[in-house]
Amino acid sequence: CYMNAILQQFFHLSEFRHSIFSARISERIIDNSVCNNQNTLNQTAQLLDPNDFLPNNTQKEIVGITKNEIFTIKQLPNNELANSNEFNKIENEIKGQTNSSQGAFNWLIELQKVFIRLKYFPTTFIDPSCFVNVWRGWDGELINPHKQQDAVEFLQMFLDRIESVIPSATGYFKGEMVYNFLLTDTKAFIKSTIESFVTFPLEVKNHTNLSDSFNTFLIPERFDDYDVEHIGKTSIERHSRIRTPPQVLIIQLKRFEFNLQTNIREKVNDKYIFTSELD
Repeated sequence: CYMNAILQQFFHLSEFRHSIFSARISERIIDNSVCNNQNTLNQTAQLLDPNDFLPNNTQKEIVGITKNEIFTIKQLPNNELANSNEFNKIENEIKGQTNSSQGAFNWLIELQKVFIRLKYFPTTFIDPSCFVNVWRGWDGELINPHKQQDAVEFLQMFLDRIESVIPSATGYFKGEMVYNFLLTDTKAFIKSTIESFVTFPLEVKNHTNLSDSFNTFLIPERFDDYDVEHIGKTSIERHSRIRTPPQVLIIQLKRFEFNLQTNIREKVNDKYIFTSELD
């Protein structure tokens, strides 16, 4: 369910969807793809509308079905995936490879097909199992789709891999956070640091809605015995603010709390209102 939820949400982001559609996969890697279904892919080809792949009048070539009935879309010129050093490195490494489950970009091919089917199939559902069957965890092993996994962990892994081959595709989700450090007693400024973020975590426990959670985010964190240069250990406050908001804000609701008495992560099941608009 965590995969289905994330894939559907990202599919509905048109800029991200176009980035996935325009990724060029070499024919050698396509030959190693899995879950080939000629009838399904031919149905997809018949439903294609080239205008969907031409945002901002970018020159692109719709390839459709290859000799192996694998659907791809090639972007010309300046295709990021085809020109990336990482792509060329991995492509060379898998030359002559015949084990389809080991193809370095099988997951991207299957992701393209998932998005294509979501866009064009005249059905109320599509089957993402081919993507699931080639997706690997941090350890390089194929995942068990029946085993529960943290959705944010999958999201981070998903975006990391997308960024490695299509760098511009993840730029929509990146923002910057600024942390200002002040002395607790005098409020004197100590320093500030800036960090990039993709997911924006918000507290859920004892909160009823997003507004409550954002107000909690604005409350300074206090740290005792913090080592300050030229002062020594003292009490400080850290104030957090969004410095540069992303185009698309990914909010992580912290629905799990660690119980120190039982050493078990417990799910927060209290009612929580998620409004469709943020002020």
